[in-house]
Amino acid sequence: MKRSIRLALLVCASFVGLAFAGPALAAYNPSLTIEQTSYKLGAPATADVLAGTLIRLLRPGGAVLALFAGGGSSERSYTRYVIEDEGHLRYRIAPAACGRQRVLQNRDIVALFPGLKLFDSVLLKSGVREVLFRKPDEL
Repeated sequence: MKRSIRLALLVCASFVGLAFAGPALAAYNPSLTIEQTSYKLGAPATADVLAGTLIRLLRPGGAVLALFAGGGSSERSYTRYVIEDEGHLRYRIAPAACGRQRVLQNRDIVALFPGLKLFDSVLLKSGVREVLFRKPDEL
């Protein structure tokens, strides 16, 4: 095929794809969206809002598996690596916008999910904590 015919075919296929993608994207309706609620002092944190939404959506007898990262550090910079050529690698230290977030203690994690019963909690070698909560059956 000639190059101009391939290009014309590609353009036509792109327009057909966009014609079908538009209605599909317009019909997208997520069932759970969590956003920052407020930046005001004293407003609930995003984690509290997420946990409250999960508790509300969870059926009686249902379970939530939550993973919490551990091992926060006090680093205030990031290392960016740049490949200059086939034999050279250069790095740059870039300042971080903010430090790592605080690590939640067990009591903080349990308090984050009021109304759920702690079923199991495991601390992995990687420092990640897996916590399994269960919503009690309603009587």
